[in-house]
Amino acid sequence: MPYHNIEIFIEKLLKKSLLGMVKWEPTADENVFKVTFSKYIVTISKHSERDIEENKFSYDEEDYSYYVLSLYNIKEILIDRISDTDLVDQIEDAHSYFKGIYDSARRISMGIDEVIEELIDELGEDGKKVP
Repeated sequence: MPYHNIEIFIEKLLKKSLLGMVKWEPTADENVFKVTFSKYIVTISKHSERDIEENKFSYDEEDYSYYVLSLYNIKEILIDRISDTDLVDQIEDAHSYFKGIYDSARRISMGIDEVIEELIDELGEDGKKVP
């Protein structure tokens, strides 16, 4: 897949994920989230520092991880896999793009916004005792 098309795909996936328009789902692995399209499945995964000793790219000060987008056909056969480290020369801030997709996927699939809303409701108004 040409990197130009990957760039467009990543930008669109990030934008729609940030807007909550992508139906990310959790997987058995707590660091992998997936979305199923009509013919394809896309996963985003987070990997730790020890996996990246050989890769050279800049990190956020507090984030020593790298991210991988994997593309599968509907039969879950791997088509392609690309990491933020693969795109550092093509996308100026590839790490932030992938991290944004991952963070959005996690937030959506775990229902974090709904959890926060429920907790706010449970806290109620000032002066009300909390269980």
